[in-house]
Amino acid sequence: MLLNRHLRSIYFDIKYGIPIVRSYCNLGIKMKKLNDRKEFEQALELFHKYEHKNSEIISDVAINQALKSFTNMEDFQGGSEIYQRYLCRIEKNCFTLASIIHFYMQSGDVNRAQEIFNKSKQKTMGIYGAMMKGLIKNDMLNETVHLFFQIPNPDEIVFVLFFHACARIGTEEALRLVKKVLSNLPNSYRENSNILTTAFDAFIKCGDLLFAEKLLPKIKKISMSYGNLMKAYNKNNQPEKTLDLYEQMKFDKIEPDVICYLLLVNACSNIGILSISQSIFEQIPKSFLDNSYIKNALVDMWGKSSCIDRAENIFQSLIQPDTIGYTSMINSYGLNGMGIQAIELFNQMPRELILEE
Repeated sequence: MLLNRHLRSIYFDIKYGIPIVRSYCNLGIKMKKLNDRKEFEQALELFHKYEHKNSEIISDVAINQALKSFTNMEDFQGGSEIYQRYLCRIEKNCFTLASIIHFYMQSGDVNRAQEIFNKSKQKTMGIYGAMMKGLIKNDMLNETVHLFFQIPNPDEIVFVLFFHACARIGTEEALRLVKKVLSNLPNSYRENSNILTTAFDAFIKCGDLLFAEKLLPKIKKISMSYGNLMKAYNKNNQPEKTLDLYEQMKFDKIEPDVICYLLLVNACSNIGILSISQSIFEQIPKSFLDNSYIKNALVDMWGKSSCIDRAENIFQSLIQPDTIGYTSMINSYGLNGMGIQAIELFNQMPRELILEE
């Protein structure tokens, strides 16, 4: 009789316990969906609801999602409380450990993140990546590079973060390290587009345009990459190369974005030849011609191409010219021997814009 009662009790626990456990396992999935939709508060409400019922069977996945919710909401007190409640579990799970490092880095508490990182016994690529990403966010770029060289067998994300840090540093030493790491890339990563694209950006930011040009055929064919190189050409007084690169874009069937057209107009301003300016102008999509940055650049381009009437027309089409618009038009008058008009326009310039300068 006693045995039967005990067996019935076990049966009851199994029958009604399984759905509860399954429900708690599904909690992490439900929270992830809410986080993916940026419904962070709803994700935390769901977490607290289950936690109130039985915190002992909250899954590591759910804790991880809770940390992500707090991070995105920048609720650093709430995230710290979760860390304290589930400290032992968080520090034993590589995924939650990476999330808590990311959490403290986002809050600016680098020392706490470093302390947790140092205590971790088994550092995964995710943990290294969270640490590097956090150091970059907190402008600790040299520390990021130093950490990279301590990582055994870096993965794609770690290489990308390293090159990104070097691009931000932009020094000769950073360039030397970029070349060193790129030349020693494992064979499995030598054709990796994400890694090569970030290295390409690093070469540009570090001032080695020749190396960047060599990498261009190997990277993702996106407008931003071409734009970055165009910007570097313009900065280095090589506007003709900007125009050549535009021709390469057309050959590669890459549609330039508004930034690329802005850089092309800037290149034409530096060249100052009317026929070239006219040719580029005719290729700018009409939808971009209403952009205030494009208009300001066109005022400058037409002025430097000795076409003052067109510069005036563009300037007059500006609903509310800003400092750059006024300066471009005043400069255009000056370049074309129209000093009186330049002074008159300067006197019409709103006082607050003059004070901005």
